[in-house]
Amino acid sequence: MASVFKTLLSNADESKRRKNTLCGRAIQYRELSADEVQEADADALRQMKEPPQTQEQAVELRKLEWREGCMAMLVAVSKRDGLTKEQFLKLTEDDWVKVNPAMLTTHPVYSFDLLFRRSKDLNAIVALYRKLHEVTNEEIDDIMGKAIEVSTESAE
Repeated sequence: MASVFKTLLSNADESKRRKNTLCGRAIQYRELSADEVQEADADALRQMKEPPQTQEQAVELRKLEWREGCMAMLVAVSKRDGLTKEQFLKLTEDDWVKVNPAMLTTHPVYSFDLLFRRSKDLNAIVALYRKLHEVTNEEIDDIMGKAIEVSTESAE
């Protein structure tokens, strides 16, 4: 069974007197399997109706892939937003709504677009998705740095 994580979409910091500029909604999410990521990507491509032909369409497809992936990784959301860290830590099971991609697409209150309607909130959840499911250049560099040469072949 995959681990489920929970966090608060908040960047408030009392020590720095920084107010929250995010929604303050708590989310529960999980890391997707490779098959689940591929399915989310396929769902995004189906929404495009045809493969991208231009750079703009390719960018749009990528955004749809992230959106579908985010919806697939979400397990639950808090019923309220605007939560403080203290309120987040005191949430009980009754304070959460379990979600799935179908619900996040159509629900009148808990749709993805309503939950993450502000660009900062959307970008925050997309960043969480990407951090869990995409490889960074730094990670590739680390892998390549551990590679050892096992043979030399001539290019004849």
